[in-house]
Amino acid sequence: MSELTQPAFSALSTVLTVALAVWVVWLLKDKIRDIVKTAGVREFELTKTGVKAKFDPEIFAEEAYRKQGMGKPSPEDVKEVGAIVESFAPLIAGRRVLWVDNHPANNLLESSALVKWGVDVQMRRTTEEALTELRDDKIAIDLVISDWYRGGREEGIRLAEQMWQSVPPVRVPIIYYFSADTPENFQKIKRKAEELSAIGATSSPRELLKWTFAELVRATVLNAKA
Repeated sequence: MSELTQPAFSALSTVLTVALAVWVVWLLKDKIRDIVKTAGVREFELTKTGVKAKFDPEIFAEEAYRKQGMGKPSPEDVKEVGAIVESFAPLIAGRRVLWVDNHPANNLLESSALVKWGVDVQMRRTTEEALTELRDDKIAIDLVISDWYRGGREEGIRLAEQMWQSVPPVRVPIIYYFSADTPENFQKIKRKAEELSAIGATSSPRELLKWTFAELVRATVLNAKA
């Protein structure tokens, strides 16, 4: 049997590498399906280079509403989510969001979707960690998304106050995203958020998505370079 030439050996190695990669992806297809579903993806295609996923507004809305205890989203909500993503997703790639929550896994669905659209999402668990990043001149944050309560305290208020009291003041818009235990408490938090000049306070994934896209698109326009 003749020995393989170097080009033939290289070609064979490439074929075997690709075959091995496809085999591994195929073995993990169920796990991959679970992962991409986290970002609101229902349809995906296995390719030689990995996974090609398509965002599905219906599954995103259904999963997000269920997680927030809001029941099933209306067809209008699903349609609006789809329209926002289709129209503006290309404009928010490269923007940076600081997400502050002591339970970051609670926001995995929403944060994973933002990452899929090219947003740099930095997760922080405490007010102190968030302030350290916000006060760093070398880091440009376009938007803060924060929960309201952390450790039983209204840390959402403290975060905003500490941002203003910084020298110089940290002027980054804030969205409060949380699940309120009662309608009365929800309205109280909304009023306080208005007093803090926040973009808004919401438990609605649709509102969160709309406000986030609006602010990140605004940041893109304001920072546009010729």
